[in-house]
Amino acid sequence: MKWPLTFYTDKTLKDWMGGATRGPVIVLRPEYRDDEGIYQHELTHVKQWFLSCATLGLFYMFSSWCRARIEAQAYAKQTHYPDGKNGHLTVDRAAYMLSKPEYKLGLTQEQCKELIQDYL
Repeated sequence: MKWPLTFYTDKTLKDWMGGATRGPVIVLRPEYRDDEGIYQHELTHVKQWFLSCATLGLFYMFSSWCRARIEAQAYAKQTHYPDGKNGHLTVDRAAYMLSKPEYKLGLTQEQCKELIQDYL
């Protein structure tokens, strides 16, 4: 069963995003409706939000150290689930995605891989 606050739309997502979490709300692009991996990634953020007593956004916005760990945990979770295309996100691909400039972490792909592996 999907989290009841899951919406499928392109309208509120930046071009490079497949999905996003806004507090307890998950937003996914319609083409990822069958991608359990990205859904679990975003659901991990919802759980993090609840566990942080709704302060996750502050940590995410103001601390790249926290942002790296928040995303690494979600990417690690994503690798355990199918992507809707008969595959899974690999740790190497997740590390590549996390090392992209859009995350504003200043980390190499190898550093991101190590972070993700900490949560496997």
